[in-house]
Amino acid sequence: MIIKLYEKKIYLPKKIYTNAGIITYGINYFLSLEHQDIIAYGEASPNPFKNNTTLIYSHMPKDVKEDLIKLISLIKFDKINFSLIKTFHKEYSSFLSETKAAFDMLFHDFISKKEQKEVWEFYSEEKNKNSFLAKTIGTNNPEKIKQFIKQEKTKISFFKIKGTKENINKLPLDFLSKYNVIIDFNGLFQTTEEFIMFLKNVPKDNDFIFEEPFSINIVTNENISKIRKALKDKKINLIFDDCFFDDYSLNIIKNKKIGDGLNLKIQKLGGIYPCYTIYKQNKQFQYVIGCMLETSLGISASTQLGRMLCSKKNNPLILDLDSDIFIGLEPNSPKITKAERKPREKYGVGFTPDLINAKLIYSREL
Repeated sequence: MIIKLYEKKIYLPKKIYTNAGIITYGINYFLSLEHQDIIAYGEASPNPFKNNTTLIYSHMPKDVKEDLIKLISLIKFDKINFSLIKTFHKEYSSFLSETKAAFDMLFHDFISKKEQKEVWEFYSEEKNKNSFLAKTIGTNNPEKIKQFIKQEKTKISFFKIKGTKENINKLPLDFLSKYNVIIDFNGLFQTTEEFIMFLKNVPKDNDFIFEEPFSINIVTNENISKIRKALKDKKINLIFDDCFFDDYSLNIIKNKKIGDGLNLKIQKLGGIYPCYTIYKQNKQFQYVIGCMLETSLGISASTQLGRMLCSKKNNPLILDLDSDIFIGLEPNSPKITKAERKPREKYGVGFTPDLINAKLIYSREL
């Protein structure tokens, strides 16, 4: 049994503009596990490089690299089965989320290939059939946003727009409300008062999903009632992302009823298993499954997660899985439909990465 660690630089054909900075490139890490004629894979996607900006909720490549090497040198297991996944998350919980995500993906890929059983079947008796695929519009220009939607409205279920300082007061909200739109603010509003002021410009009848308008950490008992009052007559679902790493934050969203849903990211929560655990304990939420700067391997893993989350017709799952589109679609990448991403391979995570141009940086025989 051999575990290998590879490093690969991810270049973007076009820059991605977000409130957190302009994404230019990333460095991803890939694990391979060879055993009994099976080769399984996992991916770690650390903080992508932005112009002088570091996100507080993900980790830098050099830290993830060191963490992966440390875990590879320490990890011990005799059998690769589904119970190993649970044991892994219990015994190695102190490692970085991207490190755990890579191993979690690796184990799911191996077990599925070994048992010839699809990943979602380990968790659910029925595959989720109620989802929509979202596509990010990679521009800040309001007129270009409108033009893109008019051209693609028959092909795309959900449009995702990045709310930034440059476009926040120029967004054509009346036009956008006619379509299925997510506006991702990446914590743009530094105070709840700023967000409440913005809401005054949102017409009552406009139906939107707002993702992460502010960090859940700035919510206090004093401003909870103000937020609720500002949202009372609005048709807005608040989705929170990257903020529910502890029970306190999740309690604010769940019990204080500030948010309507969660964006689950495998890289930020440490794998498929912990994402599913959050869903299982909070089925009442609206869910979005997002991604970092994963290649088609990570996108396929997120698609597997989406097949487990059996959502209702009036509360569909939204798959915000398009980082491999920004990277440039790889051969054998997941197929794209209005409803989902479809991995090409039936068993395992669903994608075999091309590691020819990746750099082998560490290996260990178990």
